[in-house]
Amino acid sequence: MDHTGRNQSDEMNDNLTIGFLNGKFLLGSEHRLSIFHGNCRVKDGKIISFDQDSTGYDLMVDLKGSLVTPSLINAHIHLGETLFQGLKGKWNLEQYLMLADYWNASLASKKSEAWFHSANATANEMIRYGTSVFCAARSSEIASRYGMKAFSGYPLMESKKLSSFLIDGFQKYVEFSKIANELGSQPGVFLHSLYSNGKSTLELARKCLSYGTNFLTVHVAETLESCKKVKDKWGRSDIDILQHYGMLNEDTILVHGGYCSLEELKVISSMGSKVVLCPVSNHRLGTRCLNPTDLENERIKWCLGTDGLATGISADLFQHMRFMKRMFPDLAEWKLWSAITYWAAQVLGIENSNGKLDVGYNADLCVFQTETPDSVETILRWLVFQKRKPLCLYISGNRINSKNIEIPSVYRPLQPLTTDILSRWN
Repeated sequence: MDHTGRNQSDEMNDNLTIGFLNGKFLLGSEHRLSIFHGNCRVKDGKIISFDQDSTGYDLMVDLKGSLVTPSLINAHIHLGETLFQGLKGKWNLEQYLMLADYWNASLASKKSEAWFHSANATANEMIRYGTSVFCAARSSEIASRYGMKAFSGYPLMESKKLSSFLIDGFQKYVEFSKIANELGSQPGVFLHSLYSNGKSTLELARKCLSYGTNFLTVHVAETLESCKKVKDKWGRSDIDILQHYGMLNEDTILVHGGYCSLEELKVISSMGSKVVLCPVSNHRLGTRCLNPTDLENERIKWCLGTDGLATGISADLFQHMRFMKRMFPDLAEWKLWSAITYWAAQVLGIENSNGKLDVGYNADLCVFQTETPDSVETILRWLVFQKRKPLCLYISGNRINSKNIEIPSVYRPLQPLTTDILSRWN
């Protein structure tokens, strides 16, 4: 692609009129998709027109017929778990959480540095694969650093790793929320799970949610063992507890839910809550992934997320979309594409600004630097099945480049990461 004007890799171009010329734009959303051949005019980070006029631009990008789609949205990821990327052999959730607890304890004073290196590596991997918006705990500063957009969750979990967030928790949340807003992120609450939190933490979560909070996200019914832990601790299920505390509503984002009953799905639907599915992570840990058809039958909005990159393996949402197709072969390609674009925007409540290419929407674009098919149907199949997709990412019209960041070995457990490491630590 040719860039005429200032270098988008080095500067923000918010005040310029940018022309993305001679592109093949995938417009619309869901099953109402179409192809437009021509130009896209961007001003102040927003799409203002699709037309054939190639004049009146301060900066022009000649796409030379490249396919342009909306950028991707990762509705659930853990920035700190890239420290453990490369798990070998069979792991279950309890073993993985034990690994994370042991290693974070061993890092001691280096724990924050390790998390920062992991978060930087994770953000750059997301950029490499076309993600512009993501939802993760403690993510506002990392997102701002790379020009991304984040839903930044205040992490609540009764663990040694996150105990500092519980001390003076509400006042810390107020400050956390203020910083997130200043950095352009949406603040919310990341309640890890119901089995890892007690009544006082749920009361804290409820108090935080009453203070200008945009969302609550929580892992529910992830494994049979976690369901048993919740029942043993609370005497009821995840969904019952959230409903009892008034924390199940249209701003609630439930993650996993593979062992939710049909009755619980009906409750989720009646409260307007949404679900994020992480099929690669579920498979990696030997747990169940909800069938999206069951969610659709109950009119529950769903989308895809990667989960942390230890269990989710990669921030490549195309890979997760492809794996979902393997698990559920009858799932239409347009639904898979929606699950990482428009439906993900709906889950996060930003469907009026993100998730599709349209006038008035943010100019968050994936530009594929390779020959692609011409019809909507063949493009969707290409997006789902083609493994190698060289692309560049634009956020609000600005070119965002990824960097190859290696996490220093001092912050990572010794490889290979098999479950044998747990017995050695014990």
